[in-house]
Amino acid sequence: MSWTFVAVTSAILLWSPIVAAGSADLMARAAEAERAGDLDHAIELYGRTIEDAGSMDAVRVDAMMRRATVLEHLGHQEGALTDYDTVLALQPDNALAYNNRGRLRAELGRYRDAIADYDEALRLDATLGVAHDNRGAAWAALGNYEAAIADYNAALEIDPDHANAWNNRGGAYAQMGQFERAIADYDRAIALAPDFPYAFKNRGQSLLMLGAFDRALADFDRAIELDRGLASAFNGRGFAWFAKGELSRAIADYDEALRLDPALAEAYNGRGATYASKGQLDQAIADFDQAIALKPRLAAAYDNRAMVHLTKGNYRAAIEDFDTALRLDPTYVPSLRSRGLAHERLGQLAEAERDYGSALGLQADDPSLKAALERVRLHLRNL
Repeated sequence: MSWTFVAVTSAILLWSPIVAAGSADLMARAAEAERAGDLDHAIELYGRTIEDAGSMDAVRVDAMMRRATVLEHLGHQEGALTDYDTVLALQPDNALAYNNRGRLRAELGRYRDAIADYDEALRLDATLGVAHDNRGAAWAALGNYEAAIADYNAALEIDPDHANAWNNRGGAYAQMGQFERAIADYDRAIALAPDFPYAFKNRGQSLLMLGAFDRALADFDRAIELDRGLASAFNGRGFAWFAKGELSRAIADYDEALRLDPALAEAYNGRGATYASKGQLDQAIADFDQAIALKPRLAAAYDNRAMVHLTKGNYRAAIEDFDTALRLDPTYVPSLRSRGLAHERLGQLAEAERDYGSALGLQADDPSLKAALERVRLHLRNL
């Protein structure tokens, strides 16, 4: 799930009208360069503004806030952090700077540091809805979806038209398995922001989970139309094609997702599952290997690789992968069922009985599991 964080530049002009003409001209030229996409030149001009401002802290702060957002856009996170640190040394009560530094820390994976910054931003300005939204995204990234939803609710109380908060709250509901509620939130986000690619992509993912593959495809198509660089939308559409049995189209979308984002483990996992369905088992294993190398806690990749080992008759290798998948997700019934089958094929009937029994305890109305458990118990009685 993708959580979107929001930056805020100066809400108002932060410097006094009594500003040296040189600083005002440099700031205007920097802003124009930024709008024109000449970001390196914008950084240079913001730097010259900071130097020219001398002791005028308000001008320096505004220029540093703007330069930090440009630096981050160019991937210079440490430089951006340095600017926010300096801003907060000059203006310790700058809530927007705390929000923006928190957002940057979150993007670097430093979620608890980010939450501390959002806490301070909201202490300084309880009406800063974007800080609630961003703190919610940080909580969600840590897996605390209840805390995330509480923050999204607070953000929406402050600004009911905040499309990003609707989108992010939908993501939290989706992670909790509440897909209908997630879709309702994505609907609201899209109504407020019809060109919001992440909301279409996220709604498509929830529709996938409900088996609404054609509607999901339409959402992924729209997300891609809005942002051809959105790798996760190609990944989602690949899964939708896979679910519909359109395996070649699925592989084409997974290929594009990986061209855009070579570190997208989920796309390797999805493409591997598609290769496995086509009977290309060695290619499937290669993709699962890559998915696991990129994301060692991706339980689905271990389960999928185990299924290929099981298909090839490599039962011990399959059990090893099922073991890992179940350490990561102990309640995943397909892994329990398939590990039971691998044990049964190896003649390890007590282990097979344990796995089938555990799976049946989680999915009591499955007749195939009941049959498998009875079959193993019959063999054990006849020993």
